[in-house]
Amino acid sequence: MTHGHEHHRHHGLSAVQSLSWALGLTAVFFIVELVGGWWTGSLALISDALHMGFDLTALGLGLFAAQVGRRPADPKRTFGYQRVEVLAALLNGVTLILITGIILREAYARYFAPQDIKAKEMVVIAVIGLLSNLAAGAVLYRSSRDNINLRGAFLHVLSDALGSLGAVVAGVIVMETG
Repeated sequence: MTHGHEHHRHHGLSAVQSLSWALGLTAVFFIVELVGGWWTGSLALISDALHMGFDLTALGLGLFAAQVGRRPADPKRTFGYQRVEVLAALLNGVTLILITGIILREAYARYFAPQDIKAKEMVVIAVIGLLSNLAAGAVLYRSSRDNINLRGAFLHVLSDALGSLGAVVAGVIVMETG
């Protein structure tokens, strides 16, 4: 085994650990944010929770790809299974685009039929969500520099952090303007 393969093998273990931590953090907060969005009546929180739900799928796919990508090369796959990680990254990117479309459609519908929300509670939940996303992003960032699969997962978590930030801003605006 060459030194390069040893490095990849070590990096793969790091990728699995990073994705596992990010998946756990995201799963816990997905539930908190979904229940909180329903409780407060906040589309921003519900949208962010749904985005986190898709992130769970993306992180799970990334974790699967990282585990498969660690497999050694064989006569049919001279470069091993690293292609799986590239395909997972592509699927994660496409998923981000679809999520954006769904959220925009729902926001358009809410624009014409606004609903009352519990703004203070919404802000608290969104801040906790932002912190959760930043923690998951920090875990993934360290490993994402050399791995396109982890970079895709990191971008998913980063976009979710932006969604949480948007929910915080929306809640503050509602608190200030009623």
